[in-house]
Amino acid sequence: MNIEYLLICDGTSDRALLPIINHVLKKYFPDSYISANWADFRYLLRKPKGLAEKIKTAFDLYEINWIFIHRDAENENISKREAEIKEALENLPLALQSKVFVTLIPIKMMEAWLLIDEKAIRKAAGNPKGSRQPEWQGGTESAQAQRYRKSSCQGSAFSIA
Repeated sequence: MNIEYLLICDGTSDRALLPIINHVLKKYFPDSYISANWADFRYLLRKPKGLAEKIKTAFDLYEINWIFIHRDAENENISKREAEIKEALENLPLALQSKVFVTLIPIKMMEAWLLIDEKAIRKAAGNPKGSRQPEWQGGTESAQAQRYRKSSCQGSAFSIA
């Protein structure tokens, strides 16, 4: 099976999710060819507005059969983000509704968890056995970051719904 996917996200920094998505796909589809792309609409003369238009534009610009839709929950209720994505998908042309769509909605502070977990950083960077000591902003990992990591962030980095 070929998995040629595109990540649609809120900002350019969310491209950091590509190695994580690749890792999960390789784990569950080890015999598949995986091709990853990030939806970069910055250079289009007419930028798509709204999620449904971004999805339609993505299929026009990229040869893909899967789309990962990343929306930060931010200060919104997760169910509101889920409803937003569901509405966008329901408004797609029928030909596109047969594609695979994966929703990624990280909980608040999920990116902070990734940034303070050395193993997660190494894995996301594609160098899980690296030996170079990371250079944390401001020196070493803060006591506050350690407490947060140990108390709040055990378990999966994200769920795929």
